[in-house]
Amino acid sequence: MMPAPPRVDPRILRTRRSIQAAFQALLSEHGLAPLTVQDITARAGINRATFYAHYQDKYGLFAQVIQGHLDGLLALSVIQPLTFDVHGLYSLLTATCLFMSQVHEQCHVHDNEMEMQIKQQVQQRLCEQLLDSLNGCRQAPNSRVLPRELVAALTASSLYAAALIWGRAPAGRTLEMYVTEALVFVLGGVQASGFLPVTAG
Repeated sequence: MMPAPPRVDPRILRTRRSIQAAFQALLSEHGLAPLTVQDITARAGINRATFYAHYQDKYGLFAQVIQGHLDGLLALSVIQPLTFDVHGLYSLLTATCLFMSQVHEQCHVHDNEMEMQIKQQVQQRLCEQLLDSLNGCRQAPNSRVLPRELVAALTASSLYAAALIWGRAPAGRTLEMYVTEALVFVLGGVQASGFLPVTAG
């Protein structure tokens, strides 16, 4: 039996929630690039020492906020354990599309710095999920030998690009229709990689 995770002091949790709420409000109003730690602490009603006791800088805070929101959607929407096939990738792309749509709805100001940080965080998380699923796969006979890390990275990049398009301009079709269409391209790469779930065939 695994030991229970250590209990976090409720005061620490309240402070982090306060910082994150202030940060997200400022992001929506101004974007990431112009924000300073002073802006965040003033909105949260704390001093700089308290901020740095919890986060290294605004980028560490941004990464934690992004990961928290994305992981919440992944936990709710993605097949577990994730399978490297049409069903698993459909659920993963759907969750990522929902996340990117929320980002663009809630943040009214977008700058290059913010976009790059989101891209980095989302692609890294997708790559981790895909690599876990690939560890349960084998390559079909006569397939070109490809590192799992490369396949995961390229697939994550494709999923992020598709989700980014949906997040920016979702009108005109349902999410289900869009994901089905986008997966035609993504699955082409998956099939070319030769990786198959161990249970297949």
